[in-house]
Amino acid sequence: MSSRSNYSLYTPYGSREAGGAHHGGYKGVPKEAEVDVLTEMLVQSLDGHADADSYGICVKCGDRVIGENSGCTAMNQIYHIECFTCCQCQINLQGKPFYAVEDKPYCEDDYLNTLEKCSVCVKPILERILRATGKPYHPGCFCCIVCGKSLDGIPFTVDATNQIHCIEDFHKLVN
Repeated sequence: MSSRSNYSLYTPYGSREAGGAHHGGYKGVPKEAEVDVLTEMLVQSLDGHADADSYGICVKCGDRVIGENSGCTAMNQIYHIECFTCCQCQINLQGKPFYAVEDKPYCEDDYLNTLEKCSVCVKPILERILRATGKPYHPGCFCCIVCGKSLDGIPFTVDATNQIHCIEDFHKLVN
């Protein structure tokens, strides 16, 4: 699997440190809205009417996350459980593996669609990408078309039709 996996980052909201409110980043929420919510929470706290079940602002919808088990944290952000969805297909990601790409959550299928595809087998490249002749390859797919020998790290050449050959087979072909 890719190092971009975030399997362990999903955590249901429900526990707060004693005596303190949660202070996560409110990335994506306008600063004015953040200030308004924090000011309201401060005023309520001073008036003795603080909402003890408020955990912060949902980064997706901008509303407060209120009540135990109504929110979650992922990618160091706060979400309502119903707001934590794949940015492509909108499937709910609660309790499911997801991947963060440019601070956006993706389900596994949509994440795989963001990856480069091998020019030979057309499958996503999950590990090291070998680039040759301007195309991406899995290292195991980059082979001589004549003998099938892997050309990863080995000198190669291409013929007039842009087919990949090891040096030995290319010389046999032109002689």
